[in-house]
Amino acid sequence: MKFAQENDLRLSVFEIDPSILIGFDNSQKKIIYTEPSEKNKFHIINLKEITQVKIQTIDFPEREGKMNFISLIFSGKTQTEKQEMIFYDENIDAVPDSEVQYQLAKKWHTILQNHI
Repeated sequence: MKFAQENDLRLSVFEIDPSILIGFDNSQKKIIYTEPSEKNKFHIINLKEITQVKIQTIDFPEREGKMNFISLIFSGKTQTEKQEMIFYDENIDAVPDSEVQYQLAKKWHTILQNHI
């Protein structure tokens, strides 16, 4: 990944999925990712500045039985230091199966939680 190389990141774990690209540099404790709506825009999160990561899902009441939005929320040392990595957004995502994206979010939650 060119963007990772340009930012001196050596990805020890990465995932390329139709809706998200994620990589993790274990030595620098940094995550690189794109989101479903911004496939050509990369973001970097420094886990050294993160105190908590949690999975967020939103189920709209009018569409029971289906997750409509899935993300990981990264919290920093203060309440204002929050970042969000979107795995699924029904309004913009081309991947029709939210359950697959939920399992992917759970996988990355476990990977990243072990490094905070």
